[in-house]
Amino acid sequence: MLLPHAAAHSIWLFRKADGAFWGWYVNLESRHVWHERGCDTRDHILDLFCERPGEWEWKDEDELEAAVALGIVPPSAADEIRVEGERVARMIERWQPPFSDQWEDWQPNPSWPLPSLPDGWAD
Repeated sequence: MLLPHAAAHSIWLFRKADGAFWGWYVNLESRHVWHERGCDTRDHILDLFCERPGEWEWKDEDELEAAVALGIVPPSAADEIRVEGERVARMIERWQPPFSDQWEDWQPNPSWPLPSLPDGWAD
């Protein structure tokens, strides 16, 4: 998962069960609020998926429309969410970083220990 510091999205690299790269999942969310333990954010329902360079598709458009219809998400907020998605979509179409940075080939060093959460992490 890539968390751009000044963006309202995160980018997840999906892999198949055999470890082969499957695609890029762009999770639209509130801007990240960074602090000493990591960051806080909130999901914005609408997402994008990219399986091949330059190509993308919306995910969960119907869920965002339902949230607007039910008054859960104000129409102006839905517009802002879509604008962020369209901004990232242009990055995919132009195959700009981080999509062009070969993250799909990255593998963690097998000698790295598994991380652990510190006491009180959920407080």
